[in-house]
Amino acid sequence: MFTLLDDLRYGVRMLLSAPRVTVAAVLSLALGIGANTAMFTVINAVMLEPLPYAEPDRLVMVWETASDSNRRPVAPANFIDWRRDARSFAGLAAWDEVSVNLTGTSRPEGGNSVAGFSRPERLRAISASGNLFDLLGVHAAIGRTLTMADEAADAPRVAVLTHGLWQRLFAASPSALGQTLVLDGQAAVVVGVLPPDFALATEIDVYLSGDRGVPRAHPFPGDITQVRDSHIIAVTGRLRDGVSVDQAQAEMSTIMRRLEQAYPGTNTALGARVVPLHDDLVADTRCCCCSGPSRSSCSSHVSTWQTCCSAVRSRGSVRLPCACRSAPPEPASCSSSSPKLPCSPSPAAPRD
Repeated sequence: MFTLLDDLRYGVRMLLSAPRVTVAAVLSLALGIGANTAMFTVINAVMLEPLPYAEPDRLVMVWETASDSNRRPVAPANFIDWRRDARSFAGLAAWDEVSVNLTGTSRPEGGNSVAGFSRPERLRAISASGNLFDLLGVHAAIGRTLTMADEAADAPRVAVLTHGLWQRLFAASPSALGQTLVLDGQAAVVVGVLPPDFALATEIDVYLSGDRGVPRAHPFPGDITQVRDSHIIAVTGRLRDGVSVDQAQAEMSTIMRRLEQAYPGTNTALGARVVPLHDDLVADTRCCCCSGPSRSSCSSHVSTWQTCCSAVRSRGSVRLPCACRSAPPEPASCSSSSPKLPCSPSPAAPRD
């Protein structure tokens, strides 16, 4: 006992005799522990824990492929054809992340703005097919989510609020249902509120219905369901019972060959790639954490891990593929396995 106390006293005296060395050692330990904690947070949340959706092993991402990318956003008309022809999937849903300006809120009878709205603000939104939430197995906390009825040509535009936006704008009041948001000058009726632990992508405020199943947050000149030369949406699918990823891949390759023959002007050399959703997310995290000015030594940069950790807010958070946003070409280090999901420092293939 006395020997241990003597050793402790000696150690304290040595530390106090060289304060600069002591501070450097403590800071080094703190940085090392912090970096390892950040790494484990990312690995545990993204790679180890199952995704918080119904039967997540059956969920996949379906990308287009081209000579310069094996994970490319999808053209709206191609998505419509996939939905019609593919038999390997219980459902296919499209979505796209956009920014919208909230300039007002009002009651359906045209009353004054609600108490929570004080001034215009920029919101992050996801425009999606009507079956997205049903495909994921996610239910609303109050009201409803998007449905296939919202894909009708004459269906009014509707909005499903995240729990955070519901609290901020409407003070968590059930009276939010039926009220109208004015987003980029267009009205959207609030039909539901999502559970507090749900997040398809980070920092999303509201989910909006699209145009006949195609994500569309802004006015489009023409019929967006016929567009094949703009590759702008992400596609999530749920495999039918008993269908493997390889079987779905074989069918999608056949469909894309048929579309290439039917539309050579836009679909020549295009293919499709089916990737389990969990694998796609893991590829995103790997690319994200190997981005930045020194990708070869990315693990030594605390800032890189901070970027990665910001994408892992909860078990319910699956990041939106960044290539669905305008972005410069992907880094070469990611080209072989994850051209579509890199996070903001190294986004992937640009929209065409």
